[in-house]
Amino acid sequence: FVVKYYFGATPVQFVRVFMNTRHLRTMAMCVKHLHIDATYRLIIESYPVVEVGVTDTAKKFHICGVAVIPSETTDDYSFVFQSLRKGVENEMKMKYQPTYLVADCALAITSGFQNTFGIDFKRVYCYFHVKKVYKKHIKVRNHKNALIKDIDDSRLSPSQEIN
Repeated sequence: FVVKYYFGATPVQFVRVFMNTRHLRTMAMCVKHLHIDATYRLIIESYPVVEVGVTDTAKKFHICGVAVIPSETTDDYSFVFQSLRKGVENEMKMKYQPTYLVADCALAITSGFQNTFGIDFKRVYCYFHVKKVYKKHIKVRNHKNALIKDIDDSRLSPSQEIN
């Protein structure tokens, strides 16, 4: 189902669309961790396709919605989060307020989340994206593997538990 769509025409024409199903909306309500990522490999026109989902206690990912947006701006991500919130709240008849946002380091994602859900949440950086950027910027070739191992080992260090 299309939960929300928007057509814009300034300065050029564009469209934003958010889709999910009743079952996917109920999945979002069950968990307070919200994951989001975009890919450009699904549409020829190079519009980002954004996947929004949650993880359960078994660390299994469940998709809650898919959006096609013209770019990755704060307004675009606000649209995605507002659409998800609208769909979940209309379905469940209760306020939807995730407490954790898991994503890459893009400021537009964080700003879009804040615009929709406020500032009372914890931001968690996706380990895959952090490691990818770290690998890209390592300049010392003879120590590269050791540095990557240190990053992997840092995940095992004690930290605040996320419930």
